[in-house]
Amino acid sequence: MKLPTLKLNRNVLGFAIALVVGGISFFAARQQLEAQSLAVKAQFEAENRRSEILVVARETQAGEILTMEHVAQRPVPVKFIPSQALTADHLETVIGQRVLSAMKPGDPILLNALEHAGFKPFSAELEQGRRAITFPVDEVNSFSGLLAPGDMIDLLYSIESPARGGGQRPLISVRPILQQVVVLATGTTTRKQKIRDERGVEQEVDREFATVTLHVAPDEAQKIILAERTGTLTAMLRNPNDQAVLADTPVTSDSLILSAKARAARKDRPAGRTIEMIIGNGSGTPRYSRIPVASN
Repeated sequence: MKLPTLKLNRNVLGFAIALVVGGISFFAARQQLEAQSLAVKAQFEAENRRSEILVVARETQAGEILTMEHVAQRPVPVKFIPSQALTADHLETVIGQRVLSAMKPGDPILLNALEHAGFKPFSAELEQGRRAITFPVDEVNSFSGLLAPGDMIDLLYSIESPARGGGQRPLISVRPILQQVVVLATGTTTRKQKIRDERGVEQEVDREFATVTLHVAPDEAQKIILAERTGTLTAMLRNPNDQAVLADTPVTSDSLILSAKARAARKDRPAGRTIEMIIGNGSGTPRYSRIPVASN
């Protein structure tokens, strides 16, 4: 069986081709227009990108201190934001500052419109739950000006007590009260101090002290105040990587003297076997002696 031959009319074929080409052109033109539209939209959004800045929420007079009630946020196109404008990230800096001129609601809060422009209080450097305390230490104890912020120190407390046991020499004891403390700042101050001259006459003189500001806990600040009132504080520099803990046992002047005498006695002891004798003299400072023992 012979199949029929399909004959296409030239007009129909031309119309079909024109329809296909037109469809392709339409979709191509549509995509191009959409791309151009997206590009224009992106350019517009980039040129009109907004950012939140701090503005005055109510009328504020010159010299008034800003509180949370004075401050609000407003979106503003980035290209219109003044260079001195402050954002929400600066809220803590703004609160508590005094304005230099009157401002109306909606006025942006500018850095140069505040009394302490760009000022960040020292207290903002402190960690939560920590305190800063400043006290004087002897210039020798502060390493003759070499102590600097960021250094780590130990604080030694020394106190002098009256002589005991009828002795003529007062008892001095030294012990660590704080260890691994960070120095925040240093400075100098002049204080009156009582000293005795060669004749034993007491007099007041002006003496320069170094001041040290430390980063401590509240209870540690109390220890420093008591130590500064009742004795002498000595700053002892330590390596920041040194984590060793000093013994809390106080070292006394008597223990130093006894140790020195014990070393001298051992050095001068006779050869061979000996017996060590400790002889008290009522002054609070015993005397050491060694008696040779005959060998069997």
